[in-house]
Amino acid sequence: MRILVTGASGFLGWNLARHLLGEGEDEVFGTCLEHPAPPGLRTWRMDLKSPESILSTVRDCRPDVVIHTAALSRGDVCEAHPERARLVNAEAVRCIGDALAPLGAHLIYCSTDLVFDGLNAPYSEEDPPSPRMVYGRSKAEGETEALAANCPSAVARLALMFGEGSPASGSFLRWMDAGLRGAAGVTMFEDEFRSALYVRDAVDGLLRIARRGATGIYHLGGPERMSRYEFAVRYARSFGLDPCHVRPARQADAGGPSFRPPDVSLDISKARRELGFNPRAAQEAFQELKKAQTG
Repeated sequence: MRILVTGASGFLGWNLARHLLGEGEDEVFGTCLEHPAPPGLRTWRMDLKSPESILSTVRDCRPDVVIHTAALSRGDVCEAHPERARLVNAEAVRCIGDALAPLGAHLIYCSTDLVFDGLNAPYSEEDPPSPRMVYGRSKAEGETEALAANCPSAVARLALMFGEGSPASGSFLRWMDAGLRGAAGVTMFEDEFRSALYVRDAVDGLLRIARRGATGIYHLGGPERMSRYEFAVRYARSFGLDPCHVRPARQADAGGPSFRPPDVSLDISKARRELGFNPRAAQEAFQELKKAQTG
């Protein structure tokens, strides 16, 4: 297959493109805007704010599958610039779908657990989106555009991901690890719950959708519901760090105008049943990361 990975310099796109290059089974291409993609990946510079840039890229690449990981994902930026968030996270999806329609190519749109308000977890694919953050609203609109495209399409709602980051994007774990190893420690919410997903398992789930030509909505999350605080404590213990460097806090302590969903844990039974998706528990993923770091 000819697979185009948008956002190949970002956290998920970088991991996905590197995995595909390592497999060597497909023709793999990527897009980026400001930051470099993985070495060895043929890339196009694509601006999601420009329909002409999107159309030109798709025409040049002529992919069989587009895995659309690129997004405006920083919550604070989305809150400050809601129209920009909608343009990048929703309207660009319609443009990609229009460009793919003549090719009959498969569009896989990477969405988020934050399309839910966090008040009725765990969430299945049958639950209607209920976003209360600008980022979540723009991604929910992107889902609608993807599913309405005139080409085969799937939406993959991804949980909070962790793992090795790209040089440009960094990662949630990198920040947390640095804090745990420093004098300051880290502060984590004990009343905010996610089904954290190892990024290598996210890659596996997306490729299962791609290789099966699956359509519709799939939830890709980890097998455990846990708070951010519990996640950090488990990580500290796995890496021989002091769990006392993790300070518990509550969402109300954060202040600020943005609503924070308290529990957006995902029901992944459909992906297990239809895709054979079998993500690793956090402890197993931590051991793999630890082994990779120590060589």
